[in-house]
Amino acid sequence: MATRDIKMSPSRLYAIGASCLGLALSQAAYALPASARLFHQNYGYKVSCLLCHSSGGGSSPNNYGKAFLRAGGNSAAFKKIESPDSDGDGIPNLAEILAKSNPGDKHSNPTKTGDWLVSASSIFIPKDQLEKLFPDYSNFSAIEGSLSPKQLEFVQSKIGRPPPDDDKVPTFYFAEKDGKRQAVAQLMTEQKDSKGISTGVAVATNGKILRVVVLGGTLGDTTKDKKELTDPYVGKSLLDLPSALAGDASKLIDSSVRRSLALMQAVFGGGAK
Repeated sequence: MATRDIKMSPSRLYAIGASCLGLALSQAAYALPASARLFHQNYGYKVSCLLCHSSGGGSSPNNYGKAFLRAGGNSAAFKKIESPDSDGDGIPNLAEILAKSNPGDKHSNPTKTGDWLVSASSIFIPKDQLEKLFPDYSNFSAIEGSLSPKQLEFVQSKIGRPPPDDDKVPTFYFAEKDGKRQAVAQLMTEQKDSKGISTGVAVATNGKILRVVVLGGTLGDTTKDKKELTDPYVGKSLLDLPSALAGDASKLIDSSVRRSLALMQAVFGGGAK
């Protein structure tokens, strides 16, 4: 399949419709994190960030969230943690899930589920992280989607391996000005054994990388400055990405960038058609 650069004019970013590549688009909606979307695929209903976080999106994980991460943090991980009672309220996780109570909150149970699903249809915008990627913007929106088999095949051809579960239900964040989308970003995670790194990748409407930011991680095996690892990608597209520098951190950043650009091209650039 021939490779094409991502082509995203400002008008295209603003006007992507619900029929575009199977993405459900709503200006008022917020894309749920991939783990919540994978939960939806497994159990048939949408949840809020309170499923895995103590105080909603961006906060520390609760015991159910920690168990999910220990089990692999992917779609299969949910099945692995159905039997335990993560929140210690005496009710197994699966029983709570079937009753639509929160398996990560001891105050939520099948007889008193609480209001944890009130915000299930809204999208948490990680504004602090997006402002690091787009320092000149203060308004953001997001869309979420499920990739088609052809799109997944395209992504795999570009990254050289099957995409992780998170990439099957991607979230795209948009920087907006005057009500129009000016650029797009993704927040990516890569793991090596028990350690990992979180990276943000911001891309302009011409498909060129605006900024790559290391947002967090536990790898810590490099003496190189983070900007030394990320700056070589600025101004590049999927066609002309530099080779990764030596070191595990650099390789994880490189993988995040390639995954992100492949997903953007598959969805917005028509690369999977």
